[in-house]
This record gives sequence, C-alpha cells and structure tokens, in this order.
Amino acid sequence: MKNFLFSLLFITTFSNAQMFYLPLPNFVNSNSEKGTLSLMASGNLSTYGGQLSYNISNDYQVFGMYFKSAGEISTQNLFGDNRFYDFNKSGYSFGLGKSINKLNKQMAIIVGFEMHENEFLQTKTYYYNEYNDFEFHQIFGQFNYLFFKTRSELGFSAKLSFFKYTKHLTNNELNFENLSTFTFSPTFIYNYNLTKDKKLKICTQTGLSTFLKTITAEKRLSNNEFSSYSSESQFHIGIIFNVGLKYDFLTIKN
Repeated sequence: MKNFLFSLLFITTFSNAQMFYLPLPNFVNSNSEKGTLSLMASGNLSTYGGQLSYNISNDYQVFGMYFKSAGEISTQNLFGDNRFYDFNKSGYSFGLGKSINKLNKQMAIIVGFEMHENEFLQTKTYYYNEYNDFEFHQIFGQFNYLFFKTRSELGFSAKLSFFKYTKHLTNNELNFENLSTFTFSPTFIYNYNLTKDKKLKICTQTGLSTFLKTITAEKRLSNNEFSSYSSESQFHIGIIFNVGLKYDFLTIKN
C-alpha cells in the first residue's frame, strides 16, 4: 500500500511538473563530414518539432532545434480534487559542437542556449482559475558518446544547464521571475541507418531532465496586526522521449 501511494504521488507530481517544463532533447548528430546539412523531423504523442545542423568542418557543427506542445489534461488527487490544465509550450535552442571522431565511435562536447515559453491555465474544482505565462532560458554544456555498428548507433548524452526564469505573468501573488537553478539531462541514444550510405536514419532518444535544486518564491503578507510569509516551491522532472527521421541531404566535396 505504501508503494502504491508513493507511485500515485509521483505520477501526480510528474503530471503537474509537465505543465511547467518542456525539456528539449539533447543535440545529437553522428555525421562528421564537412559540408553536410542535416535535417530531422521528430517528436512524440504530445510534442513535435525538428532539428537542423551543419558541419562547418569535420570536427565542428552548428545547430538549431524547435519543439512545441499544446493540449489539455486533467488530474485528480487522493481527496477527489480535480484540476484541469490548458497548456501551450514551446522551446528552441542553438549552439556549437566539437566532435572527436574515430573508426567506430564519436565523442562530442557541445555548448548552447535554450529559450522556452509556457502558457497554461489551471482550473481547480471549487477554487479559482490560475493563469501563468512563463519564459525561461538555459545556458548549457553537454557531452555525447556514440558507438557505431554496421547499421546501428548506440550511446548516451549528458547535459548540464543553468536555468533562469526571465518572465512570469500570473494572477497568483507569488512570482518566480529572476529565480534560477541548475538542471541535469541524461539520455540514452539509439539510431538505425535505413540506407547503406547512412544518409537516412531513424533516431531515438530517451531520458529525463530534472532540477538539481528546488526554486522557492516568497512574498511577505502584512496588515496592521501581524505579518507572515507565503511561499511556493517548484521542483520539476520532465521525461525526454523523442523519435525522429533524419536525412543528410547536402555534402560539399573537398
């Protein structure tokens, strides 16, 4: 029974966290040939987007990606309190990667910047509606390791980011603007080449992104007789699950 309650609490917490936080997949591109332009369309059941990258040399790549998610969801806690969410989330990132390529493996170090916007309306049973419009950015460093087989590519990626809220519009008295933390995003990678020339492939990435420290917003409430503090904390864990189709469609020969 204890394990069941813990699992239910985790699912409820995770569902609420997903309203705030749309983690982008980590940037991964195994192609290292100079002049290659790579385009990938990807997503999952609730998120869609894509990735564009270009190899400026055999060792350096520039990239950008964009993802969007919108919809409605409802949750219910142990006391029968229903909550309904309308959300519209989007995020983009861009950056530079440096790869070290060998016969059957690749290591890469990547730096970049992300910008996110998240609007959602939360309706609570017997309570008021709460509106939130967040913007936050992330500055990140990332490490990739890939191992190549005949048709398959296996590996992992780990991204460490500085996370900061840059805007928060809300009808709630508590505001998270200018508050910051760090996030960590480890993922597992599996790609499969559909063609012998390895230009067309299916790419998958599974992992999570988690806050490393709780963010707490506080506000002092006072009147003529007493003063008190109101506070709200955020600690988010977001699942990364991304499936895409990637094609390397331009190669400039030396």
